[in-house]
Amino acid sequence: MEQQTVPNTYDYRQYDQIWQRVSPNLNPYPGGVPANQRAVPAMADLGQTVQQALQNGQSLPNNLTMQQNAQTALQNGQTALQNGQMVTQNGQMMPQNGQMMPQNGQMMTQNAAPAEMGMMDTGPCCMGPEAEEMLDILHSFIEEEMSDRRYYLAFARQAPAWARQTLRDISAEEAAHAKRLMAVHYLITGTCYQPAISDERIYVGAMCAALRTRYHEEVCGAVNYARAADGTTDPCLEKLLRELSDEEYSHADRILAMLERTMG
Repeated sequence: MEQQTVPNTYDYRQYDQIWQRVSPNLNPYPGGVPANQRAVPAMADLGQTVQQALQNGQSLPNNLTMQQNAQTALQNGQTALQNGQMVTQNGQMMPQNGQMMPQNGQMMTQNAAPAEMGMMDTGPCCMGPEAEEMLDILHSFIEEEMSDRRYYLAFARQAPAWARQTLRDISAEEAAHAKRLMAVHYLITGTCYQPAISDERIYVGAMCAALRTRYHEEVCGAVNYARAADGTTDPCLEKLLRELSDEEYSHADRILAMLERTMG
């Protein structure tokens, strides 16, 4: 026995034609449904029809489901256009930032550089061309530091016993400054700097006058290092010069303390 298939929707026009043959004068819709009622509601009434069907626990016919999907896609397309997005054929959204969604689901920017290009070689980040512009200044700093080292050694031999160790310590620190600057010279140029060697005899003189002279020398050295740091665009060289400036100020403070004790 063949099973009868029930259509998913009711075609009221077909029922009207049958009813006209049976009883033309009788209303075939006693419940108030007009004879010319549309089988499918309009798009404007689709949302209300679907909501009522879901509340009553009914399933949606195929044509209502298709129209609901069409309306949802239309609304999504309008929302995407309002947001400045693009809608692809498969319903996926493409953002404004120029990203593309390839088939593997990974994000790819349109302006991404090819992997084979790699990073551009811009040379040393520090102690490079910017620091090379300061070579003449660095040479003068090295010569001054070596000269100060010799002076403080001579000063220590002629100073009172209580001041000798402090003067030797300052002399060693001045030598360390010169070595750091020569190391910087090698980083910049790849060559070793040879400072001038003097064998001139050093005469210190009176203690207070010698300390006064050395105080001003140390303060001026600190200021010159700070000015050089301000004048370079190399970050590493700037950092080193500021450290040397601070150490020169420290020398000036110790010499001032020695002068106070001498005048005591």
